[in-house]
Formats: sequence, C-alpha cells, structure tokens
Amino acid sequence: MANQTDTHKRGAGFLRVVVVPADLADGYFAGWTVACQVRNAKNLLVDTLDTTWEDSLTTRNLQLRKTDTTGWPVDQLFYDVQFTRPDGWVINSGSITLLIERDITQ
Repeated sequence: MANQTDTHKRGAGFLRVVVVPADLADGYFAGWTVACQVRNAKNLLVDTLDTTWEDSLTTRNLQLRKTDTTGWPVDQLFYDVQFTRPDGWVINSGSITLLIERDITQ
C-alpha cells in the first residue's frame, strides 16, 4: 500500500480492501495482529477501523471496515495499517490521505 489519496462520503459505510504484494508468500502474515486507525492532521484519533483477513490462511486480502462514519469530520484525514508479528516486531504500510466529503443526501 503506497502513499496515495482516497475520498469518502461522510455517513456512508467505509470498506477498503488492502491486497498484500504478490512477492510475499501466501500466509506471510498468518498469526500477526493487524490494526488501522484514522487520524486528523493534528494526529488526533478519529476512529479505529475493523480489520479482517478475507482468508486468515493466505492473508492475501485485508478488509478495512467501518459501518458508521457519521461522526467523521469533513476534513483531510490519514490512515495506515500496522502489522505486528507475534514476537512484537512492527511494520506499517504506506500512509493514505483520506479526503472526507460532506454527504449531500441525508
């Protein structure tokens, strides 16, 4: 997941799928803990996303999900994914800039 920009309408359900690079073997992240937070430019926590592997054996596709985003500000936010190995070793994905747009139909 390279540094990139994404948009999202406030109030809509949020779902993104992170695809693990093909050069990593199936199951590379099996047993690792995965976390994802959305923060603003002041590094204040906006929300924590639910993270779920579509298949916990292959660890190929990771879903980032939040059902209710009505509390998200119309602003520029940021997120990344943190992977923690069972021995505590941590790596992070690239950062994503998330532009939150106001919802027109309410």
